[in-house]
Amino acid sequence: MDWERLVKIMFIEIQCAYFILRNWKENPIATKREIGLWAHWKEEREENDRPLSSEDVKRMKALLRHHASSSYGELFPEEALHV
Repeated sequence: MDWERLVKIMFIEIQCAYFILRNWKENPIATKREIGLWAHWKEEREENDRPLSSEDVKRMKALLRHHASSSYGELFPEEALHV
């Protein structure tokens, strides 16, 4: 995989993490299917009918905090002060 493609994929993943966390913050009990960002979250599978797990949220927060700290601070200003 070439460098430019890798950067594009990373940018998309960061944007997705932001979108998902923004929706999660507005409605923490929304299911993955309701958020529906990833195609596999729209599939009829039991795990898609559950809200994001704390591990999902933790992983996405870490990605966003590391690669887009200003976006992280926008979503979680109370946590950004302690980073």
